[in-house]
Amino acid sequence: MQVLRWFFQQKPPDNSEFKTPVPSIPYPEGWPGNGRISRPKKRGKTAQEYEKEYDEYVVRVEKQKRAIAAFDRAQAIKAGAVKYVWRGLQSTECGICLKRSGKVYSYDKPTQDGYPGEGSCGNKEFCHAWAKPVI
Repeated sequence: MQVLRWFFQQKPPDNSEFKTPVPSIPYPEGWPGNGRISRPKKRGKTAQEYEKEYDEYVVRVEKQKRAIAAFDRAQAIKAGAVKYVWRGLQSTECGICLKRSGKVYSYDKPTQDGYPGEGSCGNKEFCHAWAKPVI
């Protein structure tokens, strides 16, 4: 009890040195919006309506994923990275990712299918690959 009483009697620390806002990283041009893109719901829709909404959802997610991957690549290059390790989720990897996963590539020239997360993918939904920068 005494510890709690002591705790609540303490004054909050003076954080005046932290009052200035931290400069944020600017979003890339054509950034497809902020926040989470929610998966369409099946309830109350016909199969055709749901399929159409799901296809639109996949296009939006793919566009956002490509923008994030391009942004991450630009930030990695800005930080001094010249190479990256191709990574992907093993449960959803396509043939392209299985072939490239764990190998080191250069930021100077993209692979035949593009950078991880930006190129075309053999996955039925969207690319789950990402580049892990090597500094």
